[in-house]
Amino acid sequence: MMLPLTTPRLLLRRFRTEDLPSFSHYRNLPEVARFQSWTHYGMTEATAFL
Repeated sequence: MMLPLTTPRLLLRRFRTEDLPSFSHYRNLPEVARFQSWTHYGMTEATAFL
């Protein structure tokens, strides 16, 4: 699959450094984290993921 993949309603691309704050925020939402194995997901973890 070649990225980016674009449709009228979707843009699928690789993570970028500027995505890290939003990604970290999403991973810390209680309604998301309660179904996962992490308890805290900060910028350090997000950067390591990238």
